Amino acid sequence: MKNKTVLSVILFISIFALIAAYFVEYILGYKPCNLCLIERLPYFFAIVIIFLYLTINRFEKLILIFLGLIFASGTILSFYHF
Repeated sequence: MKNKTVLSVILFISIFALIAAYFVEYILGYKPCNLCLIERLPYFFAIVIIFLYLTINRFEKLILIFLGLIFASGTILSFYHF
């Protein structure tokens, strides 16, 4: 039950991050570079994976590990971009 709450929080943060990125791109008019676009992928993957988990409700630990790897790779890419 506790992990389900954590996954829900990660889901909402991922959705908010993508909304913010698209707001800056389309409303404020900033053109993102290729790495900026690639850095959005972990959030898309997280949204899909968490949504699937919340509907299927199986493989909880595997999903948490997979999300950790996804966001770790996103962090590495962000440091490279910095």
